[in-house]
Amino acid sequence: MNNTITSTNEVIENAIIEALKEVFPEFDVESFPSDFENYSFTSPTGCLLVKYLQTDYSDQNTLWNISQNSTIRFNIISGYRGLKEYKQTHKPQQMLKDTLQGLEILGRKIQIVKEQFLTEINTDLYCGLTIKIDFLLDADYLNDEIPE
Repeated sequence: MNNTITSTNEVIENAIIEALKEVFPEFDVESFPSDFENYSFTSPTGCLLVKYLQTDYSDQNTLWNISQNSTIRFNIISGYRGLKEYKQTHKPQQMLKDTLQGLEILGRKIQIVKEQFLTEINTDLYCGLTIKIDFLLDADYLNDEIPE
C-alpha cells in the first residue's frame, strides 16, 4: 500500500491556499490553526485561514454499483487589521469571492454557499466565507486510484 496517498481534502485545501496567496500576497494565508484562540497573525494587513468543514454524501445513485454524490465544504476565515469600520471589509471580501467562485480544482468548480461577519478581536475584524465543491464518487473510479 502506498503511504503517500494525498486526500482529496488536502488537495483542495492546498489549491485554495495557493490561489489566495496569488491574489492576497500581503496577507498571511494558511490552514486554520488548531489553537485559534492563541493565533495571532503577523501581517499588518490581514490573514486568510482555510478550514475543512464537512463532507456530505447523498444516497447511493444506483443499485448495481456504489455511486453517490459528495459535497465538500470549507470555511475561509478572513481577518482584517487596521480597518476603522466594518464596511471597509466589503472590497477585500469581494476580491475573496471573485477569486474562489468558479475556481476549478480536480475538474470541479467551487461555489460560494454563505458569507458572514464573525467577530471583532482586539480591533481585528473577522469574516467567514463558506464554499463547496461537488463530486461524484464511483467505486470503479476509486478502485482504479488505489494501488494494490
